[in-house]
Amino acid sequence: MTSNSADYDRTDEVDGCAICMKKWTIACTGCANIGYCSEKCQQEDAAQHNTICSTFKDFQNRPSNKHFRALYFPADEPKPRFIWLLMDGDRLTWKPNPTDLAQYVPGSPSSGDSFITYHAGVQDNADQNRDLIKGLCIEYDPVSQGQSGSHKGPASLEQSANMCFARMIDPTVGGLRRGGQVGRVHGWNPEFGLKSGDVDCTSLGPSLAWVMEVTLY
Repeated sequence: MTSNSADYDRTDEVDGCAICMKKWTIACTGCANIGYCSEKCQQEDAAQHNTICSTFKDFQNRPSNKHFRALYFPADEPKPRFIWLLMDGDRLTWKPNPTDLAQYVPGSPSSGDSFITYHAGVQDNADQNRDLIKGLCIEYDPVSQGQSGSHKGPASLEQSANMCFARMIDPTVGGLRRGGQVGRVHGWNPEFGLKSGDVDCTSLGPSLAWVMEVTLY
C-alpha cells in the first residue's frame, strides 16, 4: 500500500478494484474517484456506487478549513449522501462539532467502537481484507443500538429504523441500526493536506461492509 499525497484523495487502495482487489483498469467517468478491473465488476458495484456518484463533484469546495467531507446515512431516506461535517481539534484528537453533528445523528453520538481499517469480504475474496489508506469510523447513538458503555440491552425504539441501511444492505440491518448515522475519516493527517480528512466514493463500500459485519455477525 502506498502513501503519497495523491493516494490520500481516496480511502481505498489506489490500485485496487473496488470489487475484487485486482489492479483497476477502468475509472468511473461520472466521479473519476473509483476504479474497477473490468466492466463486470463495475456493473456489480453500480447499484451501490450510483447512489453517490453524481453528487461527488458538488463536494469539492469546502465551506472552511474545519469542514471535511463525510457520508450521511439518513434514517428517513433510501440513499446515503455526502455532507460537509464541521470538526473540532487536530489530527487524531479531532471530533465532530456537537452542534453540527446533532443535525444528522440524534441522541448521544459516539464512534468509540467503530474504527474501520479494512474493507472486509470483497467479492470472492471473503477471507481476505483490503487495507484502507485512511481509517474510517461511524458516528451513531449507542443507546439506539442497545449499547451504552459496557451495557448491552434492548435497542431504544425512540429512533426510527434506518431506511438507508435497510435499502443498501438488508432490512434486518436497517431495523437494528436505528437513527441517522455518519461515516467519517477517523483522523486527519496534515502532512497529506486537507483531503486526507475527507471520505470519498471509495469510502462507501468499506463503511457498509463494516456496518453489515458488526450488525449481523
